[in-house]
Amino acid sequence: MDRLQQEGVPSGVVQRSSDLMQDPQLKHRKFFRDLDHIETGVLPYTGHMFNIRGYDNGLRFAAPALGQHNEHVLKELLGMSEDEITEAIIAEALE
Repeated sequence: MDRLQQEGVPSGVVQRSSDLMQDPQLKHRKFFRDLDHIETGVLPYTGHMFNIRGYDNGLRFAAPALGQHNEHVLKELLGMSEDEITEAIIAEALE
């Protein structure tokens, strides 16, 4: 990287994910956030590439598990009855 930059070639070091977790600038910016995932436990999630003064940017929740919000979507958003949901489960339309 240094040699390329000396020759005027835009370049940067290639880092592994574990290197990024230790990067002092990313630590300072609080780029990684530990979030509790329903299946895998606490994991670091990457944040946004930018900071906005006065705004707490970044993720607030871990990614949902497959089917985690089925009940809310089917009942609250789609208005399905218990019988309709049961039929969908029997038909293996849901995960």
